[in-house]
Amino acid sequence: MKRLLLFLLVAFLLSGCLAPHLRGIIEVSVAADGQTRTITLPAGSTVQQALEALSLSLGPLDRVDPPAYTVLSAGATIRLVRVRE
Repeated sequence: MKRLLLFLLVAFLLSGCLAPHLRGIIEVSVAADGQTRTITLPAGSTVQQALEALSLSLGPLDRVDPPAYTVLSAGATIRLVRVRE
């Protein structure tokens, strides 16, 4: 019984621990289609989520820097380059 209570106490205390970069909101810039826009997102968001929030989709040849899976930090800049053949 004591072990169970100790386990539950430790689990409860650890559940409140989040890495600082996963709390709050962040502001990032997105340069695409000749415009640079600033967007506010929840901390821990990815480049893909930022693009979706601005209703920007990637064509098959388009490039994005940093890559779409990158987790963003405050002040980051995303560059979307449209590529046409």
